[in-house]
Amino acid sequence: MLATTLVAVLVALLLVNAGAALYARIRVARAQTTLDQHWLAAQTATSHLLSTYVDEETGVRGFLLTGNPVFLQPYTRGEVRAADLHHQLAALLAADTTGRTLLRHVVAAYAAWRDRSALPEIAARRAGPLSQAQMNTTVLEGKALFDSLRSQVAGLAGRMTFLIRSALRSSASAQALADVVTAVTVALALLAATLALPATRRILTRPLERLLAQMTRVAGGDYTQAIEPSGAAELVAMARAAEQMRESLLEHSAELVRAQRTLTLRGERDRVAADLHDRSIQRMFGLGLSLSSLAKRHPDLAPTFVRLIDETDRGIRELRGIIFNLSHEGETTVRRGIDEVVRDSARALGFTPELEVLGPVDHVADEALTRELLAVLREGLSNVVRHAQASAVKVTISADGHDLRLVVADDGIGLSGGPRGHGTRNMAARAARLGGSFELRTGVDGVSIEWCVPVAPRPDDRPPGSDGNYPPDP
Repeated sequence: MLATTLVAVLVALLLVNAGAALYARIRVARAQTTLDQHWLAAQTATSHLLSTYVDEETGVRGFLLTGNPVFLQPYTRGEVRAADLHHQLAALLAADTTGRTLLRHVVAAYAAWRDRSALPEIAARRAGPLSQAQMNTTVLEGKALFDSLRSQVAGLAGRMTFLIRSALRSSASAQALADVVTAVTVALALLAATLALPATRRILTRPLERLLAQMTRVAGGDYTQAIEPSGAAELVAMARAAEQMRESLLEHSAELVRAQRTLTLRGERDRVAADLHDRSIQRMFGLGLSLSSLAKRHPDLAPTFVRLIDETDRGIRELRGIIFNLSHEGETTVRRGIDEVVRDSARALGFTPELEVLGPVDHVADEALTRELLAVLREGLSNVVRHAQASAVKVTISADGHDLRLVVADDGIGLSGGPRGHGTRNMAARAARLGGSFELRTGVDGVSIEWCVPVAPRPDDRPPGSDGNYPPDP
């Protein structure tokens, strides 16, 4: 009876411990999900938003200095990119009132800089060269507004850091709770063993003492200590359950360490990339402008200056490559996104579509074009599910350096001669917005859509200008 009671007590303690471990696992999983899907993504978007603002401000300042419309390209692209990032951050921060408030401040500061500084400066420079006094006044006013914008972004970034640390602390506290419960369980088990009769001692004490010693080491932080099953069947079951619990603690500890290491590395990469962009490239940019100016003032030394400008161009391209690699490390490739969309559609279709990818798709499709491509592919496959009644689908995506083309062909009945729905209109609108084309073809052997948009060459692929002018900063 005593042995049964002792075993029952130990099993009860084990269940309490397992429940605490399960609770800790759920809390860690929730904190990890919030960290990955919201706060880390929001931190990355905030970093990209600051880089976009800096690109816009640099483009406006270059246009004021030179009057060359090419310098406005980063500003024009940045307006679209900033709007996308504003929407993305608003969605990610939907559950955080403080974050939404800080984002509104950032958007307001950006609008103030754009409306009161960037747009008037561009209009004034287009009207003609500015005097030195006008230039000084314009630069000071624009700098004050942009410094305010940068300060608001820094506040938003600080909020992201706070939220990430809070999520990590939540994970750590959950694991600490599991450790405390484990320690209490071990202490109570020792008390129950001490009260057992000598006969029970021969049956249970030695295996139990070994089990308790191992669990004590685990509770003390030695998670490498394996818990080996031995003794009666009940003790063997307990030891196996405790071993699973120890492995679970090890797994969650490793996940926390990996999350902390990933956060540290990502922050360091972003800092290095920002330093390279904000300092090194800008200094080399100024050096290129100075060399171009000297070449024009001293034609007899122009060949020497041209060689120096070419070297400066080469150095900037190398720095841009480094910044790109730092900023995009670990991002999903275009092909991987295509594979995921096609694979997800298989559940609704009842079969896996045939996929063919031709040409340098990953190279020609930037982040914005990738979003458009995947949206059109998803809509095309969704139309097949809703209307086609198809038994086979083939997806072909090709790139030749000039165009990016998507073809989704099926052997179904299509739209049955009805009017176009929102899906086809959306795909046509996306193509038109990018300067491309969209065509829906229906035949006796099925239906196909063709979506084609032009692609621009990457900035790093352009040769330096033969006139010695410094290339614009993207």
